[in-house]
Amino acid sequence: MGYPTRTESRPVAVLAVTLAALLSALTACSVRTAAIGALAEALGGDKTLVFTGESDLDLVASSLPTMLKVYEGLIEKAPDDPRLLTGAGRAFSLYAFAFVQAPADRMRAAEQTEEQKAMHKRARALYQRGRDYALAALETAHPGLTEAVLEGKGDSALAATTRADTTALYWAGVAWMGQLTVGKPGLPALMHLPRAAALVRRVLELDEGFGEGAAYEALITYYGLAPRTVGGDTVKAAECFDKALAISKDTHARPYVAMATTLAGRRSDRTRFDELLRKALAVDTRERDHNRLTNVVHQDIARWLAAEADRLYGVAGAQ
Repeated sequence: MGYPTRTESRPVAVLAVTLAALLSALTACSVRTAAIGALAEALGGDKTLVFTGESDLDLVASSLPTMLKVYEGLIEKAPDDPRLLTGAGRAFSLYAFAFVQAPADRMRAAEQTEEQKAMHKRARALYQRGRDYALAALETAHPGLTEAVLEGKGDSALAATTRADTTALYWAGVAWMGQLTVGKPGLPALMHLPRAAALVRRVLELDEGFGEGAAYEALITYYGLAPRTVGGDTVKAAECFDKALAISKDTHARPYVAMATTLAGRRSDRTRFDELLRKALAVDTRERDHNRLTNVVHQDIARWLAAEADRLYGVAGAQ
């Protein structure tokens, strides 16, 4: 399958808005439920390529906010539909990372003003909405899970989850980790990281190959950059990196960028840092339709890391 074109993606957003408006006019419960179900599958089903298959970052950045509000409008009509809730969790998390946090993180030292703080604050709020929607999806099948997980008493609740819950578990965990680590988090926020990571680890227990190694990819940064007091472990980060590459068959840029970020954060092994970025940029974004957007986003980050390498490693004279 080739690249989706602009004309393939824009009508989907228009259609979604139109259908959302029509749904409010439907009075027959069974008809409305069926229509919402069909739209939920079209927007957030695991096989949809509306956004995940897109390569044009500007197009996604301009159209995804509309979809976020479409999701919320539909959730008002069907607040217990796990497909809508999971889709909203994924969409809010993706937008927070790719189009709010990442641009803020790339600001140079001279630009790190109130604007960057505001963008990080916005990303934090978007991540929290994503987390809460994904947790709400889990709550539909496992009442009480949200409260238990948020209070750090989620072991038994998570043990009751099944393979059918993996997508919601993943996005709840990833969004929560994003919320806790964006910007310059304090120790109180970081102390909750193990609770968020537990959701992602549960995905591995249920389906190690989920998202072609996505859970391992998410844990690379957690283990690699988190303080040891909240679970950081560079050996585990390396193990997750190897597992992610093996499962994805070297077709994902994200593991390379995650490990490079870990090295840069510790100012460790510049040679390997450079090699990881070269490999990230060598990934063919046409090879995995369902992972194209993620690959394009992470290659964009890899280019920035490569350009900023001297500064990140504290090389004398770097601007």
